[in-house]
Amino acid sequence: MRLAVENAISAYRMDFITYLKRKLSIDSNTEFELMRILNKKIYRRGDIVRKIDSSNENIYFVETGYARVYYVKGNKDITFYFLGENSFSLPVDTVFFDTISRYGIQAETEIVVVSFNLKEFLKIFEDNSKIDKLLQHEMVCFIKLISDKLFSIQLQTAQERYDTMINTYPEIMQNVSLGHIASYLGITQETLSRVRGGY
Repeated sequence: MRLAVENAISAYRMDFITYLKRKLSIDSNTEFELMRILNKKIYRRGDIVRKIDSSNENIYFVETGYARVYYVKGNKDITFYFLGENSFSLPVDTVFFDTISRYGIQAETEIVVVSFNLKEFLKIFEDNSKIDKLLQHEMVCFIKLISDKLFSIQLQTAQERYDTMINTYPEIMQNVSLGHIASYLGITQETLSRVRGGY
């Protein structure tokens, strides 16, 4: 049984490497080194992938399923953004500024997550010129996500925020709790029900 589970996890792990192969030149030796540093885990809905106030410097890559990045204000936890299939969570505060992360990650569905230490990852690719482009691309995507979120909260109506969310995350209503969606949009569940009523 254990061997079957390990084989299944190894098969999942290839998904992340396949993703990288689309972006980078990876030979068999590099692939072997990658397999050594990657940590694969399957989480159930509601499981905490990364705790708030963690000093964990790992990068997280969601292969399948939905997760949310969230923070706590007072007694309330607030959804910051969502992670869908083939998306990264890069804890900028811990990785680049050596401080604890104010953001946690929670599984919204059953998810398969690959995590790895950025320094170890970069060491493997230190002679690969494409790695900088990949990291720049992911950072730009993250900056765009934060910029869009700020624009949405400050300038859009509840209806416009909802429409933007549906365009960004087309399958979100089938995968994420209404409470977390309302939190992400910055509205109450009652307002969310009224907004959804327009569809």
